Amino acid sequence: MGLVEAIDTHEGQIQVMLCLTEPSCMFGMQIATLVEQQLLEDLGPEVEVSVRLIAPRVGEVWTEDRMEPEAREALRAHRAALAAERLSPAQHMKKSEVDRE
Repeated sequence: MGLVEAIDTHEGQIQVMLCLTEPSCMFGMQIATLVEQQLLEDLGPEVEVSVRLIAPRVGEVWTEDRMEPEAREALRAHRAALAAERLSPAQHMKKSEVDRE
């Protein structure tokens, strides 16, 4: 989604900086936790993982242009599917959580 601002690695440590789409993004902590868990799973416990959330720079606005073309198209398809189901994104997330259980 174009959230990765930077990745720094140094002697068994990796730090990922995620730029929020907006300062009040309510999914920021959840995304950071998922990224950290996935990195630990992929890289193993011997690597120290740190994920930091950073707010957009003053005057900078997150847009879909930050996304890879494939991700941008997937997001558009997802939005179209939501519209077809007539669910809001929040309703869809709740439905997805129920489906996973």
